[in-house]
Amino acid sequence: MAIDYTTRARVKTLLGIANADVSQDSLIDQLVTATSLRFDGEMRRHGQQTARTEVYPIKLSRRLVTLQGAPVNGAVAFTVKLNDTTDFATATTLVRNDDYVLEDTAGVIRLVSQGTPFTAGSMARPIMPYYIQVTYTGGFATSTANLITGYPDLAQACDLQVAYLHRRRTTPGGNVTMGESSTQYTKDYQLLDEVRQALSKYKRLTL
Repeated sequence: MAIDYTTRARVKTLLGIANADVSQDSLIDQLVTATSLRFDGEMRRHGQQTARTEVYPIKLSRRLVTLQGAPVNGAVAFTVKLNDTTDFATATTLVRNDDYVLEDTAGVIRLVSQGTPFTAGSMARPIMPYYIQVTYTGGFATSTANLITGYPDLAQACDLQVAYLHRRRTTPGGNVTMGESSTQYTKDYQLLDEVRQALSKYKRLTL
């Protein structure tokens, strides 16, 4: 599930297109959605705030888990289960502030317990990796309007990128030769530098 980071109306204002002119509406809608999905990918996180269940492998050296949806909605149930397989039907439910600490805003789980609780064989060899399942509600916002209010920098970045793509639709890039002169476009349809800077602030860090 994805969320648009801006609206058609905002982009049309930036492009100088009158609201009454609907000739570009379909194209702008497509660009907004595609750019928003790209933002999610670039930041390695989900913009849409919704209920999620995620599974992460855990090794002895890994004490942090960064959730894909942040911030975490603290008003909704948050559950962490631990098991030596990805079948969590009979898994152990961890206790917050005893077994782990949650940083709601960053969506980071810090595991408190050391080592592994799972062993196998007569030599009691540790089972690695083991797994945690996290059930929670998280993401930037539940709607585009709320995202624009809460994260105006991301909304503006989407405005700029969509406007750029719209303007570039008639100049797709590559090499253009006219007589003895030639022009070369580089980095076709890449993210604008100011857009990258805005996204970098929210990029999900993984180990």
